[in-house]
Amino acid sequence: MEWEEVRGAISQEDWANTANQIGNFAGQIVRFAQTIKVGDWIVLPSKFAPTIHFGKVTSAYRFDSKEEIPHLMEVDWSDKDIPRDRFDQDILYSLGAFMTVCQIQRNNAEERIEQMRANGWKVKDKGGTIAMEVEDTSEQQSVDLEEYARDQISKQLIRQFKGHGMERLLAEILKAMGYEVYQSPKGADNGVDLLAASGQFGFGDQRILVQVKTQDTPVGAEVVDRLVGTMHAYNADKAILVSWSGIKNNLESLKKSKFFEVRFWNRDNIIDKLLENYDKLSDELRAELPLKQIWTLTEQD
Repeated sequence: MEWEEVRGAISQEDWANTANQIGNFAGQIVRFAQTIKVGDWIVLPSKFAPTIHFGKVTSAYRFDSKEEIPHLMEVDWSDKDIPRDRFDQDILYSLGAFMTVCQIQRNNAEERIEQMRANGWKVKDKGGTIAMEVEDTSEQQSVDLEEYARDQISKQLIRQFKGHGMERLLAEILKAMGYEVYQSPKGADNGVDLLAASGQFGFGDQRILVQVKTQDTPVGAEVVDRLVGTMHAYNADKAILVSWSGIKNNLESLKKSKFFEVRFWNRDNIIDKLLENYDKLSDELRAELPLKQIWTLTEQD
């Protein structure tokens, strides 16, 4: 199967609009079918949590017309999911390419990721701004600038506000959203990091208990169970579990069963609420986390 042959077949499809789009899809199909081999690592940024999935290819490409998705390749996804914050910005820049199937070759990315794996995914916190080197390649890769900016904000947030500082940041955000907030002092808090209430002086109908976790691994069911118990003990109506790294993949059903009691916030939810309410935050906090809004054109074919 040659690239020109695939390109010719795609050009006959109704959804193939431009020459660039046709060439892009043809290249990805050929790479998927012919370049990826058994033993290769697949790196997949999650769309649902601030993590990156790692899987190892366990079978060669095959076509099975009986399957709903006939183009198949088996991957073992049992490897650990790694928080995005562990990776240098230039690697995240490459992983943010819009092409679904591409080989990451910039800045020795493969070698550096393998070194991180061998080191238990620990990286040295460099601090400050991370310079990026963009190399010219034969296959141009567009970059999601919004995701790149969010990654930079994320690194600064976890560097500057990890632990009790994140509780302070969340308290500011909730105040900006119109809630009266009580923040527990440092130390033992019996599972109550923040209490938020609506209405004048906080005597409204909404009474929310907030627990904040900034660990670099997703939380498990036991944390959720304790949170619900604490919520009832404090006569709160609702709870927000703020876990920087999200919840474990096998607990997604909790979002349904606890829908009327608990909301789950991860890194992306924190950043969303931060950006939505940034202008309402205190001058002191904005001085600690200076941000500015920019506009850019969306990706065009």
